[in-house]
Amino acid sequence: MSIIKELKRRNVFKVGIAYTVVAWLVAQVLQLVFESFGTPVWAIKTVLVLLATGLPFALFFAWAFEMTPEGLKREQDVDRSQSIAPQTGRKLDRWIMGILALAVVFLVYDRLGRSTDPADIQVATQTEETTLPASVPAKSIAVLPFSNLSSDPDTDSFVSGLHDDLLTQLSKVHDLKVISRTSVLRYAATIQSMKEIAAELGVATIMEGGIQRAGDRVRINVQLIDSNTDEHLWAETYDRVLTTENVFDIQSEITRQITVALEAALTPAEEARLAERPTISMPAYEAFLKAKLLEERYQSLGEAVLDEAIEMARLSVELDPDFSEAWSALAHVLLSRFWYEGRDQQDANAARAALERARTLKPDSPDVGLMLGLYHYWVNYEYAAALSELDQVLLVEPGNEKAWAVRGWALRRSGRWDEALDSMQRAAMLNPNSVENLSEVADTLMVLDRFEDTSAWLQKVHARVPDSNTIGQVSAQLILLTTGNSEPTLKVLRDTVLQETLNPTEQFSYVMAEANYADPQKALDYLDQWAPGIVDVQYKFWPEALIRAFILNVMGRTVEAQSSAAEALPVIEAAMRFEPNQPDIKKAQALALALLGQGEAAEKAVRRVRELYPRSLDDWGGADYLFEATRILAIAGRDQLAFEWLDDYLSGNGAVFTLIAIRELPAFSRLAGEPEFSALIEKYGLVPEDKSLPK
Repeated sequence: MSIIKELKRRNVFKVGIAYTVVAWLVAQVLQLVFESFGTPVWAIKTVLVLLATGLPFALFFAWAFEMTPEGLKREQDVDRSQSIAPQTGRKLDRWIMGILALAVVFLVYDRLGRSTDPADIQVATQTEETTLPASVPAKSIAVLPFSNLSSDPDTDSFVSGLHDDLLTQLSKVHDLKVISRTSVLRYAATIQSMKEIAAELGVATIMEGGIQRAGDRVRINVQLIDSNTDEHLWAETYDRVLTTENVFDIQSEITRQITVALEAALTPAEEARLAERPTISMPAYEAFLKAKLLEERYQSLGEAVLDEAIEMARLSVELDPDFSEAWSALAHVLLSRFWYEGRDQQDANAARAALERARTLKPDSPDVGLMLGLYHYWVNYEYAAALSELDQVLLVEPGNEKAWAVRGWALRRSGRWDEALDSMQRAAMLNPNSVENLSEVADTLMVLDRFEDTSAWLQKVHARVPDSNTIGQVSAQLILLTTGNSEPTLKVLRDTVLQETLNPTEQFSYVMAEANYADPQKALDYLDQWAPGIVDVQYKFWPEALIRAFILNVMGRTVEAQSSAAEALPVIEAAMRFEPNQPDIKKAQALALALLGQGEAAEKAVRRVRELYPRSLDDWGGADYLFEATRILAIAGRDQLAFEWLDDYLSGNGAVFTLIAIRELPAFSRLAGEPEFSALIEKYGLVPEDKSLPK
């Protein structure tokens, strides 16, 4: 008998086929399970080796043993006339067919049932629908927060600072897509798998590591992981004396190794920047790292730490007056306090002086260029000058997320809306968990009357940051603008003011929402508790007495409103003597005059506001000034001009409010029944036509 026939008779071939199919199916199921639990790739490989090793044993048992009615026996002990091998063969045929059917079902599920887009955020631009992230570039990386391996928790700031500084280094490489620090912070001590994190961030590789500091020594271990295969592309441990030279050397070496592993190109200019040593003072460097982290905590968490951040930045430049990056950091925290906490000109002047020092030290520094862009934007409202600086930064550092974000803001105010949206989307791609970036895209889509696109974007954003008050406010604003329903706005602002840390803008927004839409008495009570003195932030100048006068006027308490307006007027006029051409202050004067019943003087003042801040200067902010000026005219009883200006407002770009929302405001409610208002509805609709792109 030939060996082939004997192998067939003993069902060796059928056992081999059955074993192979079963092993393949088991391997596929286990891979799914392992991926769900983030099991390392070596565990999957081990299972595959064990399954493959089992095949020779299965073939041996099929050859050497035979199944009989009495059980398993050695083949040589079975009487051929009593053999049931043919029946066993037919059973194996049925088993193989059944297992193959299961394999087909699994393949169909694997191809069609599993999501291939688990966390992409999608939004349409003016020309095409894009996905964030649309695809995963091979040369892309997210650096997870480093673990503090020291026993001393005081080294946390040092560990976090080194992580931030390394990301800054990596983002300077043209050929790499590097996810910003804000977006990776949420993955500290995460239980998510590398593949899940990479899918959420849109990257091909993940780097993780730990830092141990003991006395004057530091140990840094890092590993670069392919997020698709979970394989280590590169790993290294650095054990050095803690000096700035060694720290910068390690950062440069890590950056070079990553570029090699990802086959990214380093330009000569980038190589030169990697060789730079920003400071030789370790204390100055540590103070610089602390200042940056405090600024980050303020921006991300709203913690009241700006004053401490300014102290740390000042300490850094005192310890090393030639530390250009520290001067830029000092300018940044000063500008943040100027913009978010109150327009104190001393902060603006100090920021300018810091930037001049930084530019003297490093004339071509992108850090300085970015801060100068912010200075032109926040202090002088000079958007063309800001864009000039930012464009130069992005020529050198195309991965600079903050530069893309600020550029988007400046383009929006310049009336270049399509370019603005593109820049904001780029910022959101580089920092996909940034609430600020995500909300700015939503705001822009909404102002462009792309309501359906805004809603789709916000639904995906909510999945990323479900507990964000900022995103909640944008979502509520969309409902207000499209339905006139102010309840969601009130709810989210009422929730916001229950937080421990608040900025003046959030408090002011709450007071105005209560006054305009719900309970003016609550607004008045909160104002008394808040006692802000003067709200002077972000295009606002409102003495406390003027806020009170506005609320009292809404309540119909005219005499008291006039008394408070009269109290506010000297404060406003004193500010005007210091800044005679400040549109925020002039707008406050116009409102005070309107509340005092001086309609002609109020009209003259708002005309001056439009001269000082026209739409041609700022397409978005100019529209806002126009709307506020129109509301003041309505309060002053200058109805005809109010209708003309409202028409002007609705006809141009940057109009946030829709007529369905405008008629809910107390200043306009008495005008809503007039023929002129009906004519505006006929012309523009209660809600403008949705300009979302076709799906």
